Amino acid sequence: MSDRRIKYTKMVLKESLLKLMADRPIGKITIKEICELADVNRGTFYAYYNDQYDLLKQIQDEFATEVKELLDKRQSKAMDSLQMITELINYFMDQRSLCKILFNIKGDLEFINKLMYNAYGISVDGWEAKSEKLTEKQRGMLYAFVSNGAAAIIQYWTMDDMQEPPQEVAKFILQATNYGTSSFLEQSLKILHEDLQEISASR
Repeated sequence: MSDRRIKYTKMVLKESLLKLMADRPIGKITIKEICELADVNRGTFYAYYNDQYDLLKQIQDEFATEVKELLDKRQSKAMDSLQMITELINYFMDQRSLCKILFNIKGDLEFINKLMYNAYGISVDGWEAKSEKLTEKQRGMLYAFVSNGAAAIIQYWTMDDMQEPPQEVAKFILQATNYGTSSFLEQSLKILHEDLQEISASR
């Protein structure tokens, strides 16, 4: 089989799995269904993949590679953290259909976690300098903490049809990362205080 034919076969198998996953979880999808939709026989499927989970993993790996390439290119342009995270979220928006499937697998955040962990490892300004007194294990736990939080926000935003602009989501992630929940509570209290002052002034 020619390289061109192999690429086409893999492409239709991937597209078929994603189409089926738009309606139900991968655990309820059979290889027979994937092959029938792709018009490919089972023998050809097994020539490239062990099962439907292996096919999904390859889709995820390809997406992760594209994200890494994007981050590497942006890093070479010396972008700051906000620009970098915004670019990443813009890319997710461009790949909306794919992300809605990959980011919602049984509510599992592991895949998004890996993407955000790599993004933080590349983009967060001054983290190495600021965390120089931390041990390697502590630094790892800190990265895990912020990447988990960022992944949860990205998943929520994706499943909510990506209604907010990417830059707003990026600002929210960085504010939560850098200042925690207290920054949002303080902001809410400030707005409440201003509202109360306006009410008092109008009486």
